[in-house]
Amino acid sequence: MRTKGKTLKWYVLNYGTTTGIVADKCVYRQNIFFSDFPEQLRKDIKREHIGNREQLKDYLKKEFMYHYWSKSEAEILIGDLHSGIGLEKNKKIIELINAGPFETDKEKDDILRKLRNLYLEEFEKIDIWYQIEQNLDRITDYVISELDIKFKNRKLVEDNEE
Repeated sequence: MRTKGKTLKWYVLNYGTTTGIVADKCVYRQNIFFSDFPEQLRKDIKREHIGNREQLKDYLKKEFMYHYWSKSEAEILIGDLHSGIGLEKNKKIIELINAGPFETDKEKDDILRKLRNLYLEEFEKIDIWYQIEQNLDRITDYVISELDIKFKNRKLVEDNEE
């Protein structure tokens, strides 16, 4: 297993709260765990904590979940640009807008919250973990390939590749 000077790269889409744009984010640069990931993985394999591809996949899954699962700052919305929000929802929005004038800020805030919720129903919220989960097999194979991992029980690795 070669880890010296190895840098792993796997990108997902992420909304930058400071930049205000959706951009690629390398999931291996998030924190201290991933900064020394190749070396830590080498140690875990040597200690026989990871003896085959499936164990490596489970190891990666746990680490990625710990760092990215249910993190609201890592969520983005995806929807169809051209579908619009539909005639029924447009009617509801017009009703809500025409409900003014508002007596209090609370009334205004309630209407704005309802408008926001109607709008957000048209989108699916995904986070970094969702994007990683869809590619976990590919990420596992990528890690094995990039770090040239050779498991002691080679038969287990070959069985999982079928």
